[in-house]
Order: sequence, then C-alpha cells, then structure tokens
Amino acid sequence: MRPPRTVFKRNDRFGEYLLVDYLGGGGSGEVWLATNSRQERWAIKLFKARPNKGNVLYQRFLNEVERVRELTDVKGIVPVVDAHLPDHPRDGRAYLVMPQALGLKQHLAGAPITDLIGAFAALSGTLATLAARRISHRDIKPENLYWYDDGPALGDFGLVSAPGQEALTDNDRKLGPHWYIAPEMLDHPADSDGRAADVYSLAKTLWVLATGQTYPIPGMHLSGVRGHRITDYVEVRRGDLLDRLVEHCTAHDPHERPTMEELHQNLESWLDPEPPRSGPRPSLAEQARELRTLTEPVVDARAEHARLGEVLLASAAAWASSAAGLATWLHDDGFTEANRFTIGRDHFAAAALGVNMSRGQWLATAILTTNQSGPRSVTLNILFTVSEQIGNRRSRLVAGIYISASPMRPPLEVVWRGEKQSFVPSADAETVMSSMTAELEAQIPHAVNRLIELARTTAD
Repeated sequence: MRPPRTVFKRNDRFGEYLLVDYLGGGGSGEVWLATNSRQERWAIKLFKARPNKGNVLYQRFLNEVERVRELTDVKGIVPVVDAHLPDHPRDGRAYLVMPQALGLKQHLAGAPITDLIGAFAALSGTLATLAARRISHRDIKPENLYWYDDGPALGDFGLVSAPGQEALTDNDRKLGPHWYIAPEMLDHPADSDGRAADVYSLAKTLWVLATGQTYPIPGMHLSGVRGHRITDYVEVRRGDLLDRLVEHCTAHDPHERPTMEELHQNLESWLDPEPPRSGPRPSLAEQARELRTLTEPVVDARAEHARLGEVLLASAAAWASSAAGLATWLHDDGFTEANRFTIGRDHFAAAALGVNMSRGQWLATAILTTNQSGPRSVTLNILFTVSEQIGNRRSRLVAGIYISASPMRPPLEVVWRGEKQSFVPSADAETVMSSMTAELEAQIPHAVNRLIELARTTAD
C-alpha cells in the first residue's frame, strides 16, 4: 500500500516534539504520534497552512484549543496539554498537543454491546453537559471518539460552536461529518441548532458501532423497516427500545428528536432497567381474577383496605413497569371484567379496563364503586393514560387517583395526579412509568380510606 501523502514527515520537529508516525488527518490538519525529550508519547495535531487569523480554518483551529481548555471541568473530553498558536506565518507552524488515546471503536472491538451502550451513555452525558452550556460539537463520528483515562471521550473540536464565539459558518456550505451529518446541517447550518445535530450524529455513530457496518444508512432509521434496525444485525436484549430510540434521534425534523439529556437518560435506563415489581408481570385478566377471589367473602373492612388497594393498583398498573408492553397490549382488544362484593356493610363493584382509543391514545384504569345499589354512589378511579401529542413525538404519560361522588361538591376529588413526557415505547418511559406507579402506590391506602369515608357520608 502506498503511504499517504502528507505535508509533514517523520523526524520533523516542532518545539520539543519529534514526529514519529502519521496517525491521520483531514482537510486542514494532520495528526502525528510524537515524542519529546523525556521520551513521552503524545498526539500532535498540526495545522497544514501557514497561520493566518483571516483564514476561517485557522480560526476554527484556535477555537478548538480555546474551547477544550475551557472545558477541563467536564469529564469525557481529550484535553489539550500544549499548543503553539502564532499570529503570523513567520512564527512557525501552529499545533496542539493531546495525550495519546485509543480509538473507541478499537477499544470496544469484540466487547459485549452493553459495554458499547455504557460508553455511549457516558458520551451522551458529556454532550448533555455541553448542551446545557449551549455548546455543540458538530463533528461526531466514530473517528472522533476515543478511550482516554479509563473512559470514553470526545476529541476533535474543530467545528465546535459556543456562545460568544465568532460566527464562521455560512448557509451556502454544509457543515458536519459526512455520512453522519444531520439534514439541517446540509442546507442551513448557520441557522441550525448544533445540539440537535449532535443527537442525530451520535445516534448514527451508535448504530454503526453496534451493527458493525462501515457506514450508517441514509436518513431516518425506521424501526419498522428491515435493515434499519440494530436488531437486524445483532441480538440485543430489549433491542426494540434501542431501535425506537435511534429512530427518534434520527428524525428529519430536529424538533422531533430527543434532547441530548433525554438521550442520555434513555441509555442509562436501558442499562439499568427497573426490576420487576413482583416477578413476571401478570395480565389484567389474572389481576381481575385475584380481585374477585379476594372480594367474594364478607370480611372486616379495616383489615382488607390495604390489600384491596394493592390489588386495585395491580389491576390498573400491571403493565406500568413496561410502557412498551402497554402499547402492545392495548393495541389488542383490551379487557374489562367487573365483580360485585361487600366489605362489612359497604357494597362495592370493581373493574379493570383497558381501552385503545383513537389518535394514538391508550387508557388502563381500575374502578372501585361503593353503594352501587343506590343513587348516591362514590367511585374511585385509578388510571394511567398514554397519549400522543400533535406536533410533538413525546407522549403524555398521566397517572392519577380520582374520587367522584353524587352528590358531592365539587363532584370530583383529585387524590393524586402525576404527569410526565417521554418517547413511548422507550427505556426512559419504562423508568418514568415505574416511578409514577410507585408514587401512586403510596397514595392507595389514603385513597381507599377516603373512598369509604365519603361513601358513608353520602349514605347517611
């Protein structure tokens, strides 16, 4: 193989650094392995052209050094340990020096996919920290990811964008990594948010390293199309959630993508899913049968309130530990089963209900009604809903406990209500639903006791 044509050559010296081996390069710079007088090994990036502050490429080189030096408090960035940044050509070549780091792809070769997802969870955390400071990398691709200081790290900040930085980008030229570039960075990069572009590029990079392919497919990775999915190439537990996450991240419209923080939370949730609340998740039909068995005999109300609340919660939230399971189950015919029973002198009817509504909305609810035989009924509703929002790919996840009574003023009492947004299905949605279930569960004893109190008040 013919050696690459380079501007610089082995044994060239720049300051105390002697070039040893060519590592790679791009349009404006070359990266070499170098040693100093102490025989320490470094990576040195040399600017090919003569330094000129009127040169946009040189200004980007200066920005890279300045930004990385400002981010020493952020874990996951390959640091700049030395630099020579002359103002005039007569002062020599410009260069920056970094620790020698192993490419992330090389480091993870042969590793289980959980290690890969762990690395990308860490990288997305680093990028989320930058995004919170309104900083975007804009050049994320496999070649710019490294393993440094016992963790994954970002390198090559040559296209970085940050507040207060002089605008160097025009709309008449694309900006970003070829094959990994977000669509908005092709047409109007100067007006686009680089943080959304980073989400797109990081997802494309994850797909390539997970599947072992050389390049990603063009455009959005559709989870319903063969060849677009990670799971078409490798076996992955809960791989459908990864496929849906990549689909969200590669949406053509940047406003429909998750934020980098949301991407980070999803990857973290995928790595550390909530354990099942009590073994395998039972079906609603099984929970309703348990409810019927429990409520057939006439029993002391005080002793059974807590147990009744647990079963009602399970009836409504048997699926709540898996938002993906919710969507799948509710796409079927749904379920409803009711049972009438008595506890002490109180008469009840209970039901578990699943409804697949229109416009991408799903509802699961448990209903407990007391004094059903008379006009003054009191009803406890425990419900979860998932609904898509027009113009927003995130779904609304709502859980709540409500008591309605007739007569009662006001006619509806909210015992507890929680609302979140998430992409459904996703690992993050699983975590959100589990958290909401735990909050709801803590309110159940109070809700059941309040139901009995109101029932007896209206009955008198």
